[in-house]
Amino acid sequence: MIVIVGSGPAGVSAAWPLLDAGLDVHMIDPGVDRAGPSALDARSFTERREDDDEQWRVFLGGDAAILANASPKLRAPEFAHVFAGFRERYRIAPDGFAAHGSLAPGGLSNAWGSGVGAFSDAELAEYPVKRADLAESYRAIAERIGISGSPDDDLAGWFGGGYPLQAPNPLEPPVTALLARHERRRRTGRADRRFRLGRPQQAVLTADLGERRACNRSAMCIYGCHRRAIYSAADELAALRARPGFTYSPGWFVTRVERDEGAYAVHAVATRGSATRTFAAERVLLAAGTLGSTKLALELIGAYELARPLLTTPVLTFALVQPEALFGRPPDYGFALGYLAYALELARLPGAPEIFGGLLPTAGMPPSELYGRLPLLRPFARSFGAWLWPRLLVSACFFPGRFSASSLRLRRDGALAIEGGYTGELRPAIGEAVRALRREFRVLGATLLPGTTKLTRPGEEMHYGGTLPMRAEPRHGETDADGRLAGLDGVHVVDGAVLTSLPAKSHTMTIMANADRIARRIAVRAR
Repeated sequence: MIVIVGSGPAGVSAAWPLLDAGLDVHMIDPGVDRAGPSALDARSFTERREDDDEQWRVFLGGDAAILANASPKLRAPEFAHVFAGFRERYRIAPDGFAAHGSLAPGGLSNAWGSGVGAFSDAELAEYPVKRADLAESYRAIAERIGISGSPDDDLAGWFGGGYPLQAPNPLEPPVTALLARHERRRRTGRADRRFRLGRPQQAVLTADLGERRACNRSAMCIYGCHRRAIYSAADELAALRARPGFTYSPGWFVTRVERDEGAYAVHAVATRGSATRTFAAERVLLAAGTLGSTKLALELIGAYELARPLLTTPVLTFALVQPEALFGRPPDYGFALGYLAYALELARLPGAPEIFGGLLPTAGMPPSELYGRLPLLRPFARSFGAWLWPRLLVSACFFPGRFSASSLRLRRDGALAIEGGYTGELRPAIGEAVRALRREFRVLGATLLPGTTKLTRPGEEMHYGGTLPMRAEPRHGETDADGRLAGLDGVHVVDGAVLTSLPAKSHTMTIMANADRIARRIAVRAR
């Protein structure tokens, strides 16, 4: 019996190849679900805002405490259960770090930005695997979850290929003009090749796939997709449960894993009540999310009071304004998780690090997201912001993990202490990035709005990795190319904890592909 701890993207991606090989798989998951029915329906964002007297149910919910969180997705009532109880269950003690995780079926994929992409050999330089080792798994993941994007624009090769793509969502006219200007500059050789602009690759359906329905551009993406066009690992659980050899046990929180006479004992406590249970396993795959899996692994090997690096991808947010967008009616519909994407090489910095970002419409966000960022007195900012906001583009710009200085350690009392921080190189990198982005977008007819740049707290982006890195020759507290903890043949870590380095590129698809690859190798050894 192979036990998988966690039902997020890594857990389900590992389960499929094991089942295909005829192996028995038992997935254990806290299974924390929403307390009541969903408030989502077929109405668009605009219809909700203009005609719904109870729109607070989907935009604010009944808990005013969510207003203190920084991310719009963290404030969405539809996702309240996704983040509930995580820090308390794992006894996480953060200091200057926004520690997030999930106990819900599907994990953090219930509330993510949907960005995907394949790592290149350059981005895998520190890994004990190459792009070719992941190629089959990237293809399998894309076929299973559905990915939309462009196969031939400026970013197509940067994202990686070799897997099927659905067509991207259509663009609104001002954004179409911005992209067309960049394409003209690229064709005529006037574009700076250090700056790339194109369509994002996203785990979002633009054509129906199974029981999931294509995006209808209702602009409700940040608050939840009732059509399930945005991929969530939770959507795969029904199909997994229908497979012979698969057992799913929700309602159990794994507290520790122990060696037990050549096998392993997985100890868990009920998420409701105080019942306990022990699951026997020949092999254990840890897929509880970077923080959860790291704590279970460190307890298993007895690595207490040892500080370990925790990689994140720092995020800079800003807003852009296009003059042609100011004089037309703002769109009523759209896909709110990203129209365009860009990559920029910071050539003046040592090592020429590459940053990556997306351009999002504001059609699916209330103007309160802009209040306080405009360099105006508040009464004017509110009225002017309400008019300006739906005519803007906003960006989340990711910097690679080399700028992260966060760390974690497992304390003797069982708490996981996390200290957040950024390196001293980040501020100069941000300055160079803002100058370069302002220049590039100005040429394309968009102005970076003064006063809107903001650096998020360490960990706020929920891109975590590097705590149990894969190495060709792993040492204590590291993993090998199969995700096995050094010195333990039967425990594999298959989520973000084993990522050796974090580029600015979205990493979820690589986590899934790596979990698929590891599971295939386990299956071959089992046969």
